[in-house]
Amino acid sequence: MPSLKTIPLLLAIAVVATSAAPLGDTPPRSAAAMPAVTAFQHAVDQFIEAELKLYPERATALGDHRFDARVDDDSATGIAQIVSHANRWAKIFHSFDANSLSPHDEADREWLLANIDAELLWTEGMRSYERDPGMYLPTAAVHKLITRNFAPARVRMRSVTAREKAGLANLRAARANLRPERVSSALDATLKAMEMARAVPLRNSSTVSRVCGWRKLCSLLTTRSLVHASR
Repeated sequence: MPSLKTIPLLLAIAVVATSAAPLGDTPPRSAAAMPAVTAFQHAVDQFIEAELKLYPERATALGDHRFDARVDDDSATGIAQIVSHANRWAKIFHSFDANSLSPHDEADREWLLANIDAELLWTEGMRSYERDPGMYLPTAAVHKLITRNFAPARVRMRSVTAREKAGLANLRAARANLRPERVSSALDATLKAMEMARAVPLRNSSTVSRVCGWRKLCSLLTTRSLVHASR
């Protein structure tokens, strides 16, 4: 079962590979010379690439198999990297003038910022690493390597073995990070949220807005993924 935090995020990120150099806290000088729309799209591509490298299990789920031998780093160092990554990209996307972007790109920018804010809330605010035991288990990521026929079985099983070995470090991190008193309260809150979600009809305008927004962003990034795959 995927970690609680990955379910919405998997809908918002798709596979994009780029050979461009990493960005700093603001768009690079070369990007500054680009039209705003081109610079923004360039930043989005680099953001997605950075996300896939930071979350190898998410990359596998999205069909990018470059990082199949790795697991997400849930150690204290890895958690600090997640927070730093989110803050850095929030600053980059905030640096774009909304008036210089097309309505389509501005909507995408707002959704990306919403996802980044959600990651910060979950990791830094709610301290999910103290509450969510499931995030330390690569069960779903291993399962996808076994069941998806994207490569010969012997190749996939090498990745399974490497991922299971790498996962041992996260089990050690779980012992250091999890707080039993917070785990039980997190499970209770999740069950209540599931009950509320079942009770809310899709006719609710705010629910429809959120669902359509996720689908829109997923469609945008999946299109870029297909373009990359065709190269």
